[in-house]
Amino acid sequence: MFKLQCPIPKKYYNKNKECEITQLFGENLNNFYAQLGLPGHNGIDFRTKFVWKWLTNWFTGRIETRVNERQGIIPILASHSGYLQMPLNNDRTRGIYQKILSDEVEIDGKPCKVETVYFHLDSVRRYVGDGIDKNNYVRAGSIIGYSDNTGIYTTGSHLHFGMRILWKDNKGNYNPINDDYKGYIDPVKYFTFKYKRIWQKQH
Repeated sequence: MFKLQCPIPKKYYNKNKECEITQLFGENLNNFYAQLGLPGHNGIDFRTKFVWKWLTNWFTGRIETRVNERQGIIPILASHSGYLQMPLNNDRTRGIYQKILSDEVEIDGKPCKVETVYFHLDSVRRYVGDGIDKNNYVRAGSIIGYSDNTGIYTTGSHLHFGMRILWKDNKGNYNPINDDYKGYIDPVKYFTFKYKRIWQKQH
C-alpha cells in the first residue's frame, strides 16, 4: 500500500506524538471554498506556527537562522520519494510551492502515480534544476522547503498539503479523475503517522 510520511518534522509533534492539523479535507468553514469553485477544502492544512518552541529556543540560545517558529517558518519534508515538478516559483494564488511525482505504484490493484503538493512556502530548498540530482529526485523525509504564508488564499502561516492519484490508462498516460475537487483526494488513509485536528483560524 502506498504510504505518506508526515511533512512536518517530528520535533513539532504534540506531547502525544501527534502531528497537528488545522483543517481537514472537505471542510468548508464559512463557505470559503465556493468562491474557488470547490465544494470544500481540497487538501490538508498542517500547523506550522509554534511560539512556545521559538521561546524555548530563544531562552536556550538555540535559535536557527533559517527557522522562525514564531512566524510559522519551519522545515517542510517530502512525504514520499519522487521527482520534483517545480522550478523556483512564486504563484500569486498558491504562493511559493513544490510538487512531487512518485514512480509508478499500485493502489487498489491499479497502476498509477501519486502527486503531492506543498503550498504557501517561504522558499523552496529543493527544486527542478537545483543540480543536486540530475533526475530531480528527492527521497521521503528530505527537506524540500520552508513553510510560511505566501499566496492570496491564506489567512495565516500553515502548510497546505494536497494529493492526487494519476491513474494509468490503456495508452500508458497518467491522469487524475475529473471531479469537483479537481482530482484531489483525502490523503489521511495513506498517513503513517498519528494526527490531531485542532482549531486555528486560517485557510
